[in-house]
Amino acid sequence: MPDPAKPQSVQSRDAGWPMLFVLALLALTMAALAGYLGARVAMGPMFKALASRPPVLVLDIEQALRQSAPQRDDTILRRYAEQARRLAGQGYLVLEQQAVWAAPDPVYFPNDEELPR
Repeated sequence: MPDPAKPQSVQSRDAGWPMLFVLALLALTMAALAGYLGARVAMGPMFKALASRPPVLVLDIEQALRQSAPQRDDTILRRYAEQARRLAGQGYLVLEQQAVWAAPDPVYFPNDEELPR
């Protein structure tokens, strides 16, 4: 119901604010959705490339041998070989540290105590 105390021009301007707010909210929602979908399309090739690459694990046998008694060397080498075969069976690419020129620290298993059992 129109307010008789307000002039007609003020009443018609007040009626437009809810519609303007709804339109601005709709525009913001559509822009966010378009940005998300554009990012998904642009990142699609990268996601496909990452999915086709196996996870990498670098074993540092030399450090494990340095930290153990010499009589345990054969046991450690057998254990590393067994774990490497098991991890390869699970889809990991297992490398030995001497064959790696550079790798981030999280991919290293520095000693045999840290090998998964």
